[in-house]
Amino acid sequence: MEKGILVHDELCEQQVLGIMLQYYEAYAESADILTADAFYNPTNRYIYQSIGEIVGSGGVPDLISMNAYAQQKPQKGIDVDVMYLMEIVGSAKTSVGFGQNCRRLDDLRRRRSFSMIGADLMAAGSSEIADTDDVKSKAISSLQSLDDAPQTSIKSASEAIKELDAIVSGNLKGGLSIGVPTGFRYLDEKGGLQPTDLWIIAAEFSQGKTSLALDICINAARNGHPCAFFSTEMMSVQLAARMLAGQSGISSRIIMQQPLDEELLKKYDRAIGKMENLPIYFDDTSTLSVERIISSIRSLVRKRGVKIAFIDYLQVLQTNERNLNRTEEQFFGLAARKFKNLAKELQISIVLISQIARSKETTEPTLSRIRGSGQISEAADVVLLIYRPEYYGKRYGGIHANVSTKRTALVKLAKGRNIGTGEFICGYDAAATHFYELTTIPQDENNKRDYDEEKPF
Repeated sequence: MEKGILVHDELCEQQVLGIMLQYYEAYAESADILTADAFYNPTNRYIYQSIGEIVGSGGVPDLISMNAYAQQKPQKGIDVDVMYLMEIVGSAKTSVGFGQNCRRLDDLRRRRSFSMIGADLMAAGSSEIADTDDVKSKAISSLQSLDDAPQTSIKSASEAIKELDAIVSGNLKGGLSIGVPTGFRYLDEKGGLQPTDLWIIAAEFSQGKTSLALDICINAARNGHPCAFFSTEMMSVQLAARMLAGQSGISSRIIMQQPLDEELLKKYDRAIGKMENLPIYFDDTSTLSVERIISSIRSLVRKRGVKIAFIDYLQVLQTNERNLNRTEEQFFGLAARKFKNLAKELQISIVLISQIARSKETTEPTLSRIRGSGQISEAADVVLLIYRPEYYGKRYGGIHANVSTKRTALVKLAKGRNIGTGEFICGYDAAATHFYELTTIPQDENNKRDYDEEKPF
């Protein structure tokens, strides 16, 4: 093998592609084994991706359709002509050994990955430019990803209908098929946290974004769903104090900084009894960059069975990436899409906490005020916005005009892919930084009286 050329097998690549262009079912058979990276030759890689596009659009991948596709969607630097297509079809005399050849290409792909990972490590070892923790995290993540199954969206109508039928049957037996419960009836009646969902919890400073995320995390864990919580601002012991504050009613500041009297100790001990065995995990060392968090999530899913990951919070991650080539919105959008793709890949839910920009016109949060809002909202399945008018000395408006702002908060479902939008009132304990479900909505009697006096006789 010449220097600079990685291990590969050109003949094997042509054989596999030649079979796919002659036998319709061959691509589906390969989808569980191969990715485009299994093809070292750029032209062969393009042909494999094109076959996938043809199959995905309902077409039959043969020499004619492949040639037409190449003419309609040419790629710069790739020259696919009918003579080359005829050559690879002619090289595949029989489909015998097709699966074996696919596995060979995947093995060669893995070996090339070893070489590239090793080259990155050697480069990092020859200078002091790269952060050692980032290099290590990237190498571990790259090695772990070698065992990931190829991502394919190909599914027959029969398979899709069977999945749908299982959902319908489940709904008949037990009502709505719910995902991971959040602890808030309004959200749970809409399905809760579903696998592959990316949720955004957004609000202005000091509105309780982290607290709402922690409350959802605790409720999910109580229902048997392991959770991971990553914070760029707080250590695990501080997060634990916030969690215990919500369960005990004692301020986290008091828990951490003051001696507890006998009565507070009893409340504190009762809260520990509710919390200490919950499957909630923290990683204080993996909150400096998107890639390190992703690597830790992969590990926790594999080792601890984590079903929901919370990241607090999105905007702080920008400086840790140390990338000056992207705008702020581009970076936030890229980060959100990475987490969305990870949720789909691992079949888990991911909740991102996000800041929103202040507005001179209104204190009520809107989608457009999320920093980097366009691309973040596009990637998200669900966006929750928190509003506490009591904090600003204001009242609720609209249908909640008569609701008391004391110890309450408004949560807006500003985006809900497949579930719509809406809003609900919940309780909020500012001292304990704790959101909770309300059995009755408290009314503002003063505001109600003012409203009644304006009615005509």
